Amino acid sequence: NGGAEYRRLLHALIADLRRDLERPDLPFVGATLGPWRAKQAQALNAVVLALPGELGNCAVIDTSMPELADKLSHIEGDEAHYDAPSMRLLGRHYAKAVHALVYGGDLAGD
Repeated sequence: NGGAEYRRLLHALIADLRRDLERPDLPFVGATLGPWRAKQAQALNAVVLALPGELGNCAVIDTSMPELADKLSHIEGDEAHYDAPSMRLLGRHYAKAVHALVYGGDLAGD
């Protein structure tokens, strides 16, 4: 099962990062694959979405949520990578997620 193997590898990656950086509580934020890939990425996205319930100090950006799904796009001819405006939008969501994990609550000004 690709989902089970991906889960094992992702959990190992997070554990290795936290161990190597000597930060067992290091925040980790993942994101689901782009909404245009949702159908073929169901198993992988399910693993990412489960992170907060399986590991401590994790958050997830669900790219299918209404405030993102219609605003994200990929580089023309390259469905694996977001275009620059999408990366900036996702960056703001990553910043909010990290802030909530580290400090609790929302970023000021939102």
